[in-house]
Amino acid sequence: MIAPTPFFADRGCHVRILGEAKALIEMGHQLTLCTYFLGRDVEGIPTARTMRVPWYGKLSAGPSWHKFYIDLLLLWTVLRTCRTFRPDIIHAHLHEGIVIGKIASVIFRIPLVADLQGSLTDELLAHRFLPKNAPLVRFVSWVERMVNQMPAHLIVSSTHTAQACVNLYGIAAERVTSVMDGVDLDIFRPLEKDIELRISLGIATIRGDND
Repeated sequence: MIAPTPFFADRGCHVRILGEAKALIEMGHQLTLCTYFLGRDVEGIPTARTMRVPWYGKLSAGPSWHKFYIDLLLLWTVLRTCRTFRPDIIHAHLHEGIVIGKIASVIFRIPLVADLQGSLTDELLAHRFLPKNAPLVRFVSWVERMVNQMPAHLIVSSTHTAQACVNLYGIAAERVTSVMDGVDLDIFRPLEKDIELRISLGIATIRGDND
């Protein structure tokens, strides 16, 4: 599994990656997660990290120019891991992960599947990393289309992304599967009502409520 991000940090993308990794391991699969040197290790998730870059410490979401060379370090980590671990499938997250995974897939002749959580072009525009220049936006969208075509199968987190893959990027519908985000009930679960906590937060207690 390829995660081109400082895994694990407490944000949505990482929660999905962790959930999928845990689910695959619980189903009996062996897994090694290749990721950046940043982030914290999660017990039970075998992790291979890139070499450390002391001047980079970004844990928040969003693009960064530094990721260009850190992704090259991640590519080396992935190739080294494939050489020793010999996976049956390469599972890439995010668009950078797809490009890295495709290189490893070709070299080792291993099928590539990928997990998308949205549009690369939209993300770059939302973070103002990409200027609103029509020719440039069209070029990035074309690159995104080429990247999305690389995996043998795409896993997406919403029906909207699934429809975009088919309608905008020309991917056959049978190559796209929606796996919706869920909640880990071992972490998020109903607890007994805490009256003192409600009072401290100024939340009135109403008899018979179900909060």
